Amino acid sequence: MLTYSRLAALHAATGDRHVLNVYVDATVLDSVARRSWRRTLAAGIVAARKALADAPHGERAEFERAADRVVTQAAQLPDDLDGAPGWAAFVAGDELLYAGPTHKAPRPSVAWRLGIAPAAYLRLIDADGD
Repeated sequence: MLTYSRLAALHAATGDRHVLNVYVDATVLDSVARRSWRRTLAAGIVAARKALADAPHGERAEFERAADRVVTQAAQLPDDLDGAPGWAAFVAGDELLYAGPTHKAPRPSVAWRLGIAPAAYLRLIDADGD
């Protein structure tokens, strides 16, 4: 889990770079549906890709590298995320900036934007998270 200071450093370092921000909620209690986060992730990547239809070729290519990296990371995870309520990842191009479990369930989202989305992650950090 990222600490507040590491989150702030990532935010400062990525403000001018496109970053794929991924938040996965894995709190579904039904053991069969525990893997539903994978479908949600895949659908989020498809939606983000469609939103980039009119973006320059270079940006679309950068998104595809980031999406491939996220999919590769997610493929290595167990369906139940080892009991973690969620997972978050930040990828810029083919550079994995961070990927790891969360201590609270995040609101599921996949967003391609400049920099990381720190507000969403701040809600996941405990008061003593630094």
